[in-house]
Amino acid sequence: MFIKIKNIKKITLPVIFMITLSGCDWMLSDEDRINRAEEHISKKYYQVAVIELKKVLQHDKTNASARLLLGQSYLALGDGKAAEKELRWAESLGVDHVDLMISLGRAILLQHNYDKLLKELQVSAVIEDTDKATILCMRGEAYLGLRQLEDARNAYLEAMQFDSKSVEPLIGLSRVALQQGRLNEVESFLNQAMNITIDNHNIWIVKGLLYQRQNNYHEAETAFNQALASDHSRNISESKFQAKVGLITSQMMLGKLDDASRNVEELKKAIPKHPYPNYLQSWLAYQQKNYERASDLLLESQKQMPDHMPSIFLLGACNYALGHYEQANYYLTQFVNAVPTHIQGRRYGSIESRTGRR
Repeated sequence: MFIKIKNIKKITLPVIFMITLSGCDWMLSDEDRINRAEEHISKKYYQVAVIELKKVLQHDKTNASARLLLGQSYLALGDGKAAEKELRWAESLGVDHVDLMISLGRAILLQHNYDKLLKELQVSAVIEDTDKATILCMRGEAYLGLRQLEDARNAYLEAMQFDSKSVEPLIGLSRVALQQGRLNEVESFLNQAMNITIDNHNIWIVKGLLYQRQNNYHEAETAFNQALASDHSRNISESKFQAKVGLITSQMMLGKLDDASRNVEELKKAIPKHPYPNYLQSWLAYQQKNYERASDLLLESQKQMPDHMPSIFLLGACNYALGHYEQANYYLTQFVNAVPTHIQGRRYGSIESRTGRR
């Protein structure tokens, strides 16, 4: 059976077009794909770059340029473990360790492996002053993560000696001062940073945290919104996550539950497997006196955050509101033992004594 010529035109033109496109993609060299990946990276389309680079590595596992770019792409996407793996592979293929140090440091920090960073990242390994300042700031962040505040402070102060025009040491010093409760110093460091630039999202995050510490939730909300507006990354980075959480908690404290709920849903959509949005939803449910739902959400998030003290405290409060006093006492006792100076936690006192139970 033959097909009429007029039908052949209708069928074959789209097929020929698709074959042509497929053929062009198939004919690309590794160098072409790397160039395309670099272009995607410049536009912050990191996921697309990853696809291109993986195609190169399927053909040639020893392509050092592809390994390096793949590591940097994973780094931009916030996947520290995958980034470190690719960067170390790039090093094994001949990329100079000194050229990789800063990227490796950031990959290790994303994994919160602070001891490892302090062991591996040494200032003496680099020559440029700006690189020394960057490494000292990463060491400061590691010390902050380990709660070694004076060591963190010294690292940031030393970083300023190598790069006086960078805002990063000032932001680090403001974080140290915030943890030490030196709120006037926090404001001073932030003002110095803002004299250099006002378009740094981390400045606005610390500013929001400072306002929260001062119970000024209106200004905190504004600061966290500014942080999100200043963060031009396409993915949910740690800083963007922190800004979003700061915004939600500020809105909750202001009673803007609809705004907070909408932002929680956005966060949950962006990071569906992360347990923290469940905790935030439980807090919202608690404020709306939906204690059963709050408790269910908390139990779900606890599977991944078993030692998250705010969740444990809220579980105690939910069970107390529901009249489940033994369970309330179980959770609140855990919380008070872990955070003995927390006034609100201790205010519940002994559940048995307040309810007449023995």
